[in-house]
Amino acid sequence: MTSDKSNFCRRPGLLPFACFALAAGCALAAENMLKNPGFEEGTNFWRHISGSDIRIEEGTGYQGGKALVWENDDPKRHRFPAQSVKLEPGRTYHFTALVKTDGFSGKGNDVLVGLEWYLRSGVWGGGCYGKPVDDNGIVKDGWVRYEGVTAPMPSDVARAGFLMATKDGCVGRVKFDDATLEGRKVRRVEFLTTDAYRDTVSSGKVRILVALHLDVSRFAISNYMARLTYRTADGKTTTMPADSLTGEEASFTIDVGRLAMGSQIVRFELRRDGLEKSLGEASLRLTRLDRPLRRRVTYDSAHRMRLDGKPFYPLGMYTGRISDEDFKIYADSPFNFVMQYGSVTRKELDRWEKIGVLVATDVRSLIYGYDYSAKSRYKTLAESQEALRAKYAEIGDSPALVMWYLNDEAPVSHAPNIAEVHAFLHEIDPERATLTCLCRPKTANMFLSSFDFMAVDTYPIGYRAVPGFEKCYERQTEVEAAMRSMRPHWFIPQAFNWRWCHSDEVIKRYSIPDSVLRMPSRAEFGNMCWQGIAGGANGILAYSFSTMRKYMSKDEFAASWADVCSVAREIRGMEAVLLSQDVPVAKGLPSAIVARAWLHEGRCWYVVVNRRCEAAEGRLPLGAKAESFKQEIGSGVSLDREGDALACKFPPLGYAIVSLALGK
Repeated sequence: MTSDKSNFCRRPGLLPFACFALAAGCALAAENMLKNPGFEEGTNFWRHISGSDIRIEEGTGYQGGKALVWENDDPKRHRFPAQSVKLEPGRTYHFTALVKTDGFSGKGNDVLVGLEWYLRSGVWGGGCYGKPVDDNGIVKDGWVRYEGVTAPMPSDVARAGFLMATKDGCVGRVKFDDATLEGRKVRRVEFLTTDAYRDTVSSGKVRILVALHLDVSRFAISNYMARLTYRTADGKTTTMPADSLTGEEASFTIDVGRLAMGSQIVRFELRRDGLEKSLGEASLRLTRLDRPLRRRVTYDSAHRMRLDGKPFYPLGMYTGRISDEDFKIYADSPFNFVMQYGSVTRKELDRWEKIGVLVATDVRSLIYGYDYSAKSRYKTLAESQEALRAKYAEIGDSPALVMWYLNDEAPVSHAPNIAEVHAFLHEIDPERATLTCLCRPKTANMFLSSFDFMAVDTYPIGYRAVPGFEKCYERQTEVEAAMRSMRPHWFIPQAFNWRWCHSDEVIKRYSIPDSVLRMPSRAEFGNMCWQGIAGGANGILAYSFSTMRKYMSKDEFAASWADVCSVAREIRGMEAVLLSQDVPVAKGLPSAIVARAWLHEGRCWYVVVNRRCEAAEGRLPLGAKAESFKQEIGSGVSLDREGDALACKFPPLGYAIVSLALGK
């Protein structure tokens, strides 16, 4: 998300799941190990750059400077421009480069940006190659960021090379610019986190997750011992082993009734057979209360938002600053929530309060070192704390303010700074939560210590020639898996036209037809929203109201706004159901059809969605015979002859909500 066209094209730097050890304890501005990374010194420090096929070219770089140009018309010609680098055992290496293709015969993965290393014995030790990391936009004029991260280097690593090239058999033109390579220490134990809001519990069970980075290639996981120590209800101290242990995490589940009342420090320790010394430790403060935590904003064990102690379903949009007329338009809509870019003034909060809308305010520019889409001038945590105190003094008493927005698709390298600001906001503002957004849901675990609520965006119409609607569901399930169900997640559907942010060059390169460069239709927007809900989202936050107002004519806006509000009213009409108890959905549906179910007022409610652009059929077992059946929204779902399954026959992108009473 961004608030205007200039910021639409983001520069994600998100890393693969296996390397979340980088998510904490890393300095944001690590040193670039590469010399002459932008080729402004010509070929200095680079090997194999010569001739017409591989050269340094003036005026073609990302910012108009020099760039490395690979231009080839012979699929048998193959060379690797590279720079020698020195790697250290036990470190991971994170690398990026900007890439732009033109008439290139290969695919994105045929471009090689990566690191290769050899061992002291002279044999090839391995390689790691980056991938395009932006799912939702192009950096600028067709430039795409490639990024990767290695596993920890072996103890006998010797020479290595950073390379930028293409795979065998490719022809065309590729430009490379602004490469980075950073080495970072690996901490075997990164952090603890719980699934409880602000690590405060009163009943049920509490889950504890420990982020790890273990070398399971040298030592089997059975050689490691993970232990958690805590104080029990009878005042004794006990130690328990992990419920599960992998190279990436240890998890524990504790019955809250076993915990001592009040606050205590829960400690984790990692050991390995045959070693007396601990391999790593971490701790957190866990609090048990005799009744649920009562704050302005919390979430419950089902990850539903609670407002003043009551379940609340956030239904809103992103926006920038808007006019008096826009406030009136929004006031007449079904929306109850807004995320406003560019921070928010007390006057604006008063206006949002007047129309009954809750607000998340953007404070990214107050996070030290934050330089992704929003730019911060602060260099230290202390400077950020001072700025945040001032902002809290200005707007902290507003009833409309419920969340602080800390992250808009920022790279993983920003996570440590965001996490510290997140913790500080918990200190100065006990009543409100923090909100973050990602477009790469599989990396959500890397940010677990930096947010309370997560929102995931998916913008399928116009990003590629064939819209990938199925991603709306997939990304919700991906973020749920990546976070190990430790936090609530919301869905951000597309409410804009990619034409507003694509350059003509990008449209031509990806062969995006005019037919898909448009706002979503009513049916498409509805399908996206209900897919996200079926995938587990407990909130909807569409992008973007102010963008629609900026780029659409009066008539265009009126038509699209009517579609968006129609779906929003549909969701609001189901609010009581969406805030009810989830119930399991039986297996049996084809992959094209997805479903979610709730128990509400003695009836079972199902949302069933065809997530494809083709017709789809399937059968969903109910586990019992239905005594009554009612079509609530949409069509395409009926009760089968036996009465013990839902028969689904959907048109493209069809969806339905049904309710039924099941017999015993």
